Amino acid sequence: MNILEESENIYLGKKSHAQSSQRFEQVDTAYLFTNEIINGYMPELHEKNILAVGGCGDHYFNARLNGASSVDLFDINYLSKFIIALKKAGFEYLDYDVFCTFFGLYNIYRIFDYDIFQMFSKYLSDEDYIYWQHIYGISKQQGYSIYESELISKFHHHIDEIMTSNRYFSEDEFLKLKQLLSNTPEIIFFHTDINELPILLRGKYDTMFLSNISTYQNNAKFIRLLKKLARNLKEDGEIYFAYIYSNISDKASFFDKLLQSSHYRKEEVTSKIDSCQNHKVYIYKK
Repeated sequence: MNILEESENIYLGKKSHAQSSQRFEQVDTAYLFTNEIINGYMPELHEKNILAVGGCGDHYFNARLNGASSVDLFDINYLSKFIIALKKAGFEYLDYDVFCTFFGLYNIYRIFDYDIFQMFSKYLSDEDYIYWQHIYGISKQQGYSIYESELISKFHHHIDEIMTSNRYFSEDEFLKLKQLLSNTPEIIFFHTDINELPILLRGKYDTMFLSNISTYQNNAKFIRLLKKLARNLKEDGEIYFAYIYSNISDKASFFDKLLQSSHYRKEEVTSKIDSCQNHKVYIYKK
């Protein structure tokens, strides 16, 4: 797999958008921020070991702020790794306002500003630096052009929603995360489809966060997968196995039937910005 070549094809529009057919590929459109209201359901995780979907990294960063001692990540999309590395370096080496500017939260037209990128790019690993330099090269150093391409999923939520959904969007928490990340070893990243994940895991975790992956899975097969993943849970460990948006009623109906068992529960998750967004998260307890 030539990641640079495949990424360039996505940028140039030579590769079909896989996510539209509800499947994901090894090199695919990546997210910058979560579409979930993470602040609405992620518990305190003091000294806990966590496994989470890679995505845009927001499960990782919020879990660290919530006290997790370690957070391993997995994702089928290798471009997720590059987004997370970029955000991690941004947290560590940019101040709050510059970070928000670079990631398009103050002015979308300054997103991925190349002058800002040069301020912290030297702190990226060799692999991450080569990737981003290649992307800036094909975009002629036009950050907004990167955002406008199929490499990046467009913001689906209002910016206020993004900022209230993540704990790190207050200056005090941002500074706390900066300090936490300065003492963090390299992130363990499993590049894999979730269905292959159980055979790769070796350690035990207190909590797992699977985001909305269940949306793209066969219901019965996904529950069997859940039981396999539970083998790598510590006693009384939990899997937040399904984040269901308010418009996906068929999945919610299926998972509601599981609540007859004491191993399952659900929580309602409500947006601080739009009270009509009544999402649900389903949890399995070992």
